[in-house]
Order: sequence, then C-alpha cells, then structure tokens
Amino acid sequence: GQPFWLKAPERGSSVATMHIELVNLAGREVASLDAGESWTIAELAPQLQGLSTDPLVRVRVFFNFAELSGKTTLAEVGASDGAQLQAVVDTHRLVVTASDDHSARIWSADTGECLATLAGHSDVVMTAVFSPDGSQVLSASKDRTALLWDVNSGACIAKFEGHRGSVISAGFAPDGSHVITASRDSTARIWDTRTGACEHSLAGHADRVMSAMFSPSGEVAVTASRDGKVKLWSPSSGKCIRTLSGHRASVVSALFSPDGAEVLSASRDCTAKVWNATSGELVMTIDGHRCWLESAVYSPDGTQLLTSSGDCSAKLWDKASVGCLFTFGGHDAAVTSAMFSPDGARVLTVSINCNVRLWNTCTGQCLTSFEAHVASVAAAAFSADGTEVYSASKDGTARVWCTETGACLQVLQGHGDWVRSVALATSERRMLPAANGA
Repeated sequence: GQPFWLKAPERGSSVATMHIELVNLAGREVASLDAGESWTIAELAPQLQGLSTDPLVRVRVFFNFAELSGKTTLAEVGASDGAQLQAVVDTHRLVVTASDDHSARIWSADTGECLATLAGHSDVVMTAVFSPDGSQVLSASKDRTALLWDVNSGACIAKFEGHRGSVISAGFAPDGSHVITASRDSTARIWDTRTGACEHSLAGHADRVMSAMFSPSGEVAVTASRDGKVKLWSPSSGKCIRTLSGHRASVVSALFSPDGAEVLSASRDCTAKVWNATSGELVMTIDGHRCWLESAVYSPDGTQLLTSSGDCSAKLWDKASVGCLFTFGGHDAAVTSAMFSPDGARVLTVSINCNVRLWNTCTGQCLTSFEAHVASVAAAAFSADGTEVYSASKDGTARVWCTETGACLQVLQGHGDWVRSVALATSERRMLPAANGA
C-alpha cells in the first residue's frame, strides 16, 4: 500500500515548523506529517494510531538511535525539517496487579497505562501471575475460585471452581499446561488449563495450605501448611510422596531450589529448613531470627539463602557453611518479603512501614530506598534485567522504580482498594517493524 499522509491538527502554541517522515526498519515510509519542533511522543502518538491496532503493542520512534520518549522533544533528538524518523512496533512490558477491589489489572510498565481490567471475581483477589509464555494471567481470590484470563483480549477463559475456602495462591506448571492452587480449605488442587477440569485434590494437611508450587521440572509439587508440615506430591497421580516434619509452628512457604534437588521452607517457629527433595531428609536448619519468618528464597545460583522476618530484618546466608553473611536492617517494622535480583548481586526487602530497600549482596550496604507509597507495601518484584523494581501497596497503587537512581518512573493508578500483588510477564519481548499503513 501507499504511505499515508497525516496533517497535524491545530495545537495552539505548538505551531508546525517541520515536515517529517516515519520509516520502518526496512526503510519504507509509513507516515508523513507536519510537526512542531517542541512536539513530544505524546503529541505524535495520535498520528501513529494507524500503525498498530493491537492494544498490547506500542509504536516507538527513534532518530539517529535517540528515542523520542517522555518529555524529550523532536528538537532535542536532533530532528529538523525533512528528517526521517524510524517507527518500531514493540510490545509493552506487561505488569499484572491484584487488588482488594475484586479485580486484577494489566499495565504497561513503559507508559503506566492500564491495558486491561480483569473483572470477574466477587471478593478480594489475593494474587495474579502471568503464564510462562506471557499469554495468560491466573488470579486467585477469596471468593474460593481461581480464574484464567487471555492477555490479548482480557477475557476470562477458564474458571477453577471447587475449593471450599479462600484460594490463597495459584501458580503455573513450567510448561503452562496446569495450574496449582492453595486454599484455606486445607487442600491444594491441580487443574488442566485447557479444559478447566480439576485433575487432583491434594488432601492430607490438617490446616490451611499457605503455598503450593511445581518443581522446575513440573514432575513434583510442594505444599506448605499452617499445620506445620511440608508435603511433596506427584502431580500426575495426586498422591503424597513425602511429608516433611520438623517445624514447630505454621509453615508460611515452601519452594524448590533452582535445580529442583532441595526444598526450602519458612516457618513461624523463627527458622527456615532445607530438605532433600528426593529422600525427604533434613539437610540444614537456618536459625538466627528473633521472630517469625515471613519468607525464605534461594539465590539464582542456589548457593545463598535469603530470609525475611517479623524482627524487622532480612538475613543473607551462605548455604555451604550455614553462616549468616549479612543482616539487612534499617526497617522499623516486619520485613514481609525479600528477594534476589536476577543476577543475585542485589537484594530487595519489603516492609509494612511503606518502605522498600535495595541492598548489595557483596557488601551488605543499602544502595537505595524507594519511598513514595503512603501505606504499607504488600509486594515487590525485580524486572527481568534487574534495572527496575515494581512495588504494590495498600495505598491503592503500584509503582515502577529505577534501581540505579531510586527514582519513581511510573505510578500504576486505577485500583479502588489495596493492591496485594505485582508480577511481570517474563516471556521474551518481540520487536517488529511498523507495517506499511497497518
């Protein structure tokens, strides 16, 4: 088709002073228009709507490798009359949040725009996560259900119904074919994402199941319960393989090591324990906090452990020696979660005192503190490349932060109540040339 010509609308003081062309990656012209040298991407965006109709993609504009973004103007990137700018259709980096307002929302981490509201639950949404390929979202709710959503359309495509209590958490199998839910009804369940059918009810705990997840291979599942037990299950048969006993109080979480060989559990008895996932034998006990544990996780390479506690601190442990390397303090309230950056070089701690802190794992020093929320921070996560942090708060917002400067890049605002969780799509982004007139 022929390139389309766009004439800039009247813009008051923004007088058109240059004529520019937009070309795709192949060098073919896709648009031609009159523009003002003070135009930013916001003023140019309405003229680019014809380049893509997919709500999950955005058109990015470059001139000599400088991107026209934020408040940067055409003049500032060096564009002048007759300039050719390159238009690239790129997927939004997607973030999903879960809220007490009974909904989940999908956002662009790049623009802060809400791309879809996932409304279908009748009570608080506890968590929401993306499928491994990023094409679906799974939400878990106090309404005793989990819902599966199509990311592109925002439509609910499956309802996992059968629990007799609130669904506390839900997660995907590594291949996305199944999901596992944990419930206050003392069971976990495994569901088929294609049919929506419940394949197995994992019954055996004497109290609510606090967490449930698949192993990296998908061949084993683990559950943690308020009954103080950790159980390993066969997802294919639904049978309990082993019961890991040793904690003296509620187990708040249990997860597999990166290689799937071990299980790490965190308990209200102030300890974390490492178990052999095959034999069920206790490998080590991590004991050093003065109060209950909120979480325990492995480093990406599996050589270190990170625990968070009600004693207002998180601790970094060397797994080989079971020694505490650093205590990350500075918080004046319980540290509800702590996590490693993708490269393991930094640690993020989350506190109910509205504060999120970033730490260096080699020196133990606090690198920055992200402070803008006006209520407790409920959850946080790193971007896939570790350059950004995402936080969810009881102030009804989520925020995107720069890890290097500590600056708030975006405020994700639109929920009508607490935001309980935040998660990112980790599937590979695609970048496409802008189609000619499409």
